[in-house]
Amino acid sequence: MLIESSAICMYLADRYGNGKLAPPVGTIDRGKYYEWMVYIPATADPCLETIMFHTIFLPEDKRLPQLVDRSKKKWSSVIEPRIASSIGDGPWILGKEFSAADVMVGSTLLWAQAANVLGTTPALTHYLERIAKRPAFNEAYTA
Repeated sequence: MLIESSAICMYLADRYGNGKLAPPVGTIDRGKYYEWMVYIPATADPCLETIMFHTIFLPEDKRLPQLVDRSKKKWSSVIEPRIASSIGDGPWILGKEFSAADVMVGSTLLWAQAANVLGTTPALTHYLERIAKRPAFNEAYTA
């Protein structure tokens, strides 16, 4: 049983992606792929989780506004600009090909929208539009 989202995505990409959801092993693109597969759950998601927990999920008397402020600052000054810069003209996080890394990044950007911290950077806006047009995305999010 796999329980970590990155492990699940990497396994599915390797097992069922027919070489289309992850760059070839040994390439620099594979290294960048691994980087995103780790960066999202290790750095981006904890920041968003802190914001969500301390604004929505926890009872008000347990919320710590200073943690929200710190996390919002980290998101807007470090994490979001890094993602936007990496997408650039895209269309995807690794360039021209959609990969399992886009599943991770796209999901995190949707969480950022839900947390009301996603900026209006054109690269991110267009990236999410491309994600939303994918049939698998619609199937997963409307099911």
